[in-house]
Amino acid sequence: MAGVGVWLLAAVLAAGPGQTAVTEQTAQENLRATILQTLINDPELGQYALAASVDGESRVVLNGALPSKQDKELATKLVKSIAGVKSVDNQIQVSAAAAPLAGVAPAGAATPAATPNAPPSDADVQAAVQNALRAQPELAGVTATVSEDQVTLTGTVASEAAREAAVAVAKKNAAGMGVVDRVRVKRP
Repeated sequence: MAGVGVWLLAAVLAAGPGQTAVTEQTAQENLRATILQTLINDPELGQYALAASVDGESRVVLNGALPSKQDKELATKLVKSIAGVKSVDNQIQVSAAAAPLAGVAPAGAATPAATPNAPPSDADVQAAVQNALRAQPELAGVTATVSEDQVTLTGTVASEAAREAAVAVAKKNAAGMGVVDRVRVKRP
């Protein structure tokens, strides 16, 4: 066992002092991208300019303006449901004057991919679908996987209506990919 510790220490030293910081920064950027994509994909919240920052301990700060307290609470709920998020400090302002975006979002706001013609990666689509499913408690038993431009849903739900809702959520967030429904309904 001591040999493993020595090997691990050697691997860390060989990686150099900057490697850990780069990996951590990439993880923060990936988490932030997932958060923003989740907010964009929500039919209500996606209309507003929202910003998110992630620190080295996966704590998230949300900023922007929304028209209702319910929308602010929904933003917190969606972000907390994302794997890897440790805590959410929701600093979004509630204001009846908050207006939906008309075309271009301000810098740092939830916006689509930087290259408009580039399709999202399978991992991005999978994260968006999975996070949208997690936002609905009745769909907690459904898992989405993406491969070869196809979203596959598996798991078990309590009713046919929940199965149909899972498929609808997947189609909405699948970025034009096909959806394969392998969700089972629990029998009483």
